[in-house]
Amino acid sequence: MSYKKIKNGMLAALMLLCTMLSGVFADAAFDKLFNAGDYKAALDYADARIGISDRDAATWVKIAKANLALGMNEKALACYMVSWRLNPNDYQSLLGCATVYNKMNQPNEALDMAKKALEVNFTAEASWEYAKACIALNRSADAKTALEKVIQSDPKNAIANRELGNIYYNEKDYIRAAPLLAKDYKKESSEADVYKIGKSYNEAGKADSAIQFLKDAITKGAGVESYLELGRAYSKLGNSKEAAAAYEKVSAGLMTGGDFYNFANAKSSSGDPSGAITLYENAINRFGETNSKESLIAREIAARSRLVGKNYDIALKYLSFIVQNDPNGAVVPDGYFLLSDAYMGLNDSKNAIASLEKVISITPKNVEAYARLADLYQKANMPDKSRSVLESMVMLSPNDPGIYLSLGNYNVKVKKYIDARAMFEKSNSLKASADALEGLAICDYYMNQYPQAKTSALNAIKMNGDLVESRIILGNILLGEKNYKDAQTQFEIVVKKRSEPEYLSSLAECYLNLGHKDKLAEIDRRIVSVNSKNIDSRMRLAVYAEETKNNAEAVAMYKELSALKPDDGKIVYKLYELSNANKENIQAMAYLKRYLTLSPDNADAHGLMGDLYYNDNKMDNALSEYRIALKKNASSKGFLKRYAEIVNAKGLQDEVINALEGLVGSNQADAGTYTTLGLIYEKKNMMPRAIEMYQNALRIEPSNIDALNALAASQAVIGDVNSAIITYEQIIMMNPKAVNEFKELGDLYMRSFKKTEAINAYKEYLSKDSSNAVIAKKVAAEAYRNKEYKDAVRFYGMALTKTSDNEFFEYADACVNAGDSIKAISALETLKTKKLKPVLQVKTLLMLASEYEKVNKKSDAIKTLTALSALPGGKDPDVLYKRAFLSEMENRTGAIKYYEENTRLFPADYRNFLRLGVLLSESRATMGKSIEYLKKVTELGASVPAVWLELGKVYVRQNRDNDALMAFRRYAESDPQSFEANKNLGILLIKTNKTNEGMVYLEIANTLQDGDPVVMANLAKGYLQTGRTSEANDLLLKVKEKAADNIDVRIALFELYEKNGKKDEAIAEIKAVAEKTNDKNHIMMLAKAYRNAGKIAEALDVLENVFTVDPENIDALMLRAAVLRDDKKYDEAIEVYKEVSYIKTDYPNSYFERAETHLLQNKIQWAETYYKRTLESDKKFALAEFGLAKISKIRKDTNRYKFHLENAYKMDPDNSLIKEELSKLK
Repeated sequence: MSYKKIKNGMLAALMLLCTMLSGVFADAAFDKLFNAGDYKAALDYADARIGISDRDAATWVKIAKANLALGMNEKALACYMVSWRLNPNDYQSLLGCATVYNKMNQPNEALDMAKKALEVNFTAEASWEYAKACIALNRSADAKTALEKVIQSDPKNAIANRELGNIYYNEKDYIRAAPLLAKDYKKESSEADVYKIGKSYNEAGKADSAIQFLKDAITKGAGVESYLELGRAYSKLGNSKEAAAAYEKVSAGLMTGGDFYNFANAKSSSGDPSGAITLYENAINRFGETNSKESLIAREIAARSRLVGKNYDIALKYLSFIVQNDPNGAVVPDGYFLLSDAYMGLNDSKNAIASLEKVISITPKNVEAYARLADLYQKANMPDKSRSVLESMVMLSPNDPGIYLSLGNYNVKVKKYIDARAMFEKSNSLKASADALEGLAICDYYMNQYPQAKTSALNAIKMNGDLVESRIILGNILLGEKNYKDAQTQFEIVVKKRSEPEYLSSLAECYLNLGHKDKLAEIDRRIVSVNSKNIDSRMRLAVYAEETKNNAEAVAMYKELSALKPDDGKIVYKLYELSNANKENIQAMAYLKRYLTLSPDNADAHGLMGDLYYNDNKMDNALSEYRIALKKNASSKGFLKRYAEIVNAKGLQDEVINALEGLVGSNQADAGTYTTLGLIYEKKNMMPRAIEMYQNALRIEPSNIDALNALAASQAVIGDVNSAIITYEQIIMMNPKAVNEFKELGDLYMRSFKKTEAINAYKEYLSKDSSNAVIAKKVAAEAYRNKEYKDAVRFYGMALTKTSDNEFFEYADACVNAGDSIKAISALETLKTKKLKPVLQVKTLLMLASEYEKVNKKSDAIKTLTALSALPGGKDPDVLYKRAFLSEMENRTGAIKYYEENTRLFPADYRNFLRLGVLLSESRATMGKSIEYLKKVTELGASVPAVWLELGKVYVRQNRDNDALMAFRRYAESDPQSFEANKNLGILLIKTNKTNEGMVYLEIANTLQDGDPVVMANLAKGYLQTGRTSEANDLLLKVKEKAADNIDVRIALFELYEKNGKKDEAIAEIKAVAEKTNDKNHIMMLAKAYRNAGKIAEALDVLENVFTVDPENIDALMLRAAVLRDDKKYDEAIEVYKEVSYIKTDYPNSYFERAETHLLQNKIQWAETYYKRTLESDKKFALAEFGLAKISKIRKDTNRYKFHLENAYKMDPDNSLIKEELSKLK
């Protein structure tokens, strides 16, 4: 391009720019759509109605905002850039550019635009964009003022709060940091961010809040520093169990003296004092010479442990420090006592005595000190002094039982049980007391005198029910006797006052042996809270939690068990199962990985790990696990489908350059200079330099379309696809005549894997130039893949003459799915004439047959299916079944032949047997054969559950209720959530008076498909049968509004009216149903309704309609006889019963009703004869036996009356008539 042409282009663009700036543009319709937030519609309107030359800066800003709202960042930036180029000082344009640059992770550009925006208007929005850019460039301190401005304007801005919080955190200003950081908290927050919140709250003195965030940080994978903070927080709250668990995860090098002290206290409180001692001594080492309260207590506890372990020299060291720094025992009251023990252990009687004398000087009435001092004098062979000390002690109060009680307690402490027992007896003799009796119980227990110990403990408890040691002694003795119930009583009282693990375990033993699961779980929870290493309780709790569906507790217990038994794979696998069930994929994956380190040869576990990776879209990892699984076990299954899916993607240019670069160096270059340099560099393939020149040209002349075009092309060449996209977006916005630019933009979007944007650009291109078949097919194929079938039809239509067979098939399939059968048939008929691959040929004929069927060209459909069946492999069961099915309406006889042929070809396909059974069941002549086919269907049902659903429907139509129930139950076994199965089961069970069970199925069906009128009508029937008349009425009226002509609804209404005694309304409903369906069952219901209303003539008249169709209908004949009896036409009724007996011999109901009729005629002998015939036909017919009782009563034969009546009651003890008569007998 020549310099002159470029200059002319510049002038033209400037003229266009002047035109655009000459007035303010506004479009009410566009503004309305934009203000309503309907951005897509607003953009479509702008593209169609607002020309490029009509758009001012404000309009470009709105278009930019709309694109930004729809996630199209590049288009948004291009619009903001155009707006800025039109008005370089426009605040909204500058702010928008900064916003989008920040979104696209280009902080340098964002910072530049935000600065310019702040120079125009210092606002919170611009401050926020400026701050974000500073943060991205690691210039947080520079962002502080901006962030404070943002928060002042928008206190809920989570990110601003977070970043300002981070600044305070780094300055260790935790009180101000914590609430700010917490405002940015969300589920997706990283472990590092959540840890900062937790630490800030902990340092700020809010341990409760700290724990919440620290636990979340750990769940997300935070390091040991989170456990350290968590241990400190739990220690502040006194939660020993959790504190110990947290500190367990922390290395010693990170812990202070205070941490070791907290950890030791937690361990000691949770039942692990041995482990605690080492921690107390670690704390002592960290404390050094500090004489803090914690330092003194740590030494006391360590000293006591060392005394027990006979490490007297170490104990002496600790105790000497204590008495030196706490001489009056303000912190450690037993300091000198313990010091005496240490000296005694080292055989230093002199200093031991001095220590006890110090105790007495501090507490002159300390009986134990006198006793111990006397004991020391005795051991030191100083009997006079020993006696003197004892006399001094007794002189304190010679007859004080408390003195002897204290001496007893002292001797118990030193395990001199015989001496202790003597002191307790003395004390008790001076004054009977519960404490003395308890002392006796303790001594007897430890001397293995259990009967005496039991008696003393019981007496002590009688005197003072608050004693604990007596109950412990008594409980232990009862446990030894296996008297768990009484032991339970004692330990339940003990654990209310004492929480040592051994007492809790004793109570757990009671509950375990007594089978109290809930109580055992409660006490096990207490055990694990104080004993960090107890396995049995944790295992029981884990199992209990699973049984009670408390997955959270189960997981917690298994986690603790896993820490205690890290090599137990079963525990780890349980954790995987629970996490997977809770859809916690990250945890499930971690546990399964750990399980595989313990059981690396478990093929199933490798398969499950592959599934987890698959669900996480990590296909390479999934493939690796599946391969391992198959290597370990070649027959592994369950993941093979997923496994298969993965396995199946020349001149004097240098001289010109020197001259033009000279202009650049002297600041004399204009836009034309830079554009020319860009073109030269582009030819020399120096693309970065060319891009720099085009950008310089655009800084001088922002609306230079030629420079923008050249820039876009160069950016695309060097692979800067994102920048090229933004530039092309600007071009098509500024140049209404752009055509090929849309194609280039589409290609770039494709390269950046933004297929949706690419397709949209291609569509714009094709709307201006539809001749490009390659692009048209690309757009059509994408539309087809996305099931946008109308677009697929449209764009394939642009290239039909240049499509492959597969593409033409996609066009035909799109026509089918778009509902255009005419186009589909035309395309498929064309395809049928081509030499297609066999698979495509079969698909084509199948689709063609389906489309023929849609437009009611069944003959053509049958011909097509016949042609399809003639192809190699065309004898497909679906094809031949469809041919037979379509033939049913055209040629019923031919359809039967087709079905019969199909049963021979495909003996495992139930559908042909089912349809044959249905068709043949329509005629009495072929009913027997029909039953054979239906029987075959039931045999096939064992392997094809869907058979039972279809078979059930057939049985319903044939009124074979029990068979239908069996079929639907069989299907429901394979698909419990089937709406059809649940609906039909409910209807049939209601119909067969199994109301409660039926309503359960109907409620399930109603849940699966709300508002189905048939389901709701039958629910109403259930309400009626269970006496909930009001609910039935409300439900039926509600359903009738929606489905006034629904048969089931009207029948249910009929039953409701019958139950409520509204006979005329009942007749009206069932009459309408009978007239509509002409079904003999509905006609029978109408006849019964007339009978109930006392309308004899109408009932008999209606029954004649049944006899016209089925003269031997037993139910209709029995009803006719009953109506005649109501009319007192007994002889005519008898004749009907005779007719029934001819049709159905030995029919007990007919004999019984005839007997009843004879009884009404007072023909006692005949009545007796037919009651007996009834019992001959059915030996358990209770009402016939009751009839014989009535006859005996008439004859005043009391013995026979009583005999028959009692027999009747045995046959049917729930019959109200029989029960009433029997009550009269009694």
